[in-house]
Amino acid sequence: MTRTALVRNSETKNLKIFRADDYRTQSEMAQDLRGNGFRVLKIWNEDKTDSEVDNWELLNRK
Repeated sequence: MTRTALVRNSETKNLKIFRADDYRTQSEMAQDLRGNGFRVLKIWNEDKTDSEVDNWELLNRK
């Protein structure tokens, strides 16, 4: 199963989209991304398009 994650780089504050199919759980993916210096905003259990992720971010921007 491909998971899609929207993250923010802790240093540059830039948004980035990751897609991966080698994580068993969302928690496992989030832990790995956080360990690499990212703030996890959202993880989906499917392959979301860039525009779907952008639309979610626009509606949920903080």
